[in-house]
Amino acid sequence: MGTSNVSPWNSGASMGSWESLLTPLPQSCTQVKPSGSSESVIRLLASGATLLLLDQWSKRAVQLLTPRRFVTGVPFVYIRRVANLNRIYRSARARAAFVFVWLLALASAVALHRSGIWFHGRVSQIGLGLAFGGAAGNMLDIVRHHAVVDFIDLRWWPVFNIADIGIVGGLLLAFWR
Repeated sequence: MGTSNVSPWNSGASMGSWESLLTPLPQSCTQVKPSGSSESVIRLLASGATLLLLDQWSKRAVQLLTPRRFVTGVPFVYIRRVANLNRIYRSARARAAFVFVWLLALASAVALHRSGIWFHGRVSQIGLGLAFGGAAGNMLDIVRHHAVVDFIDLRWWPVFNIADIGIVGGLLLAFWR
């Protein structure tokens, strides 16, 4: 500690003052422990896949069970099949852009998770999965059918589907602190 070694980088200061900075850290501090990243991926994939399957199943069921496009249901909730035929959905370039934006959003969420800034709670990860699963459900409709099928009609809100519930609800959960 009290050595008189002089280094060209410290302008005459003793090496003793730098020793504490140059000593290796204990092994327990340098080992990187997984922070449940595999569980995070499983939660995200499981919730996203579940919502995607439920969304696609519900759209198919509504298509088969409502040939007249309207069925009364639970009070205040009506089943009315509506195909959103937006002109942009017919463009192959626009459909490719939708897929690209979805992948970019997924990569951004993963980067935010890995950086330690966002999405470390279980609820946040499930919410992200629901949002990405819902977006994938609507995107799958756009890519395959050039339209999105909506069927939940509250009469006071635009007609929507399970994917829309997943997107909105999932984002609320994902950003819940």
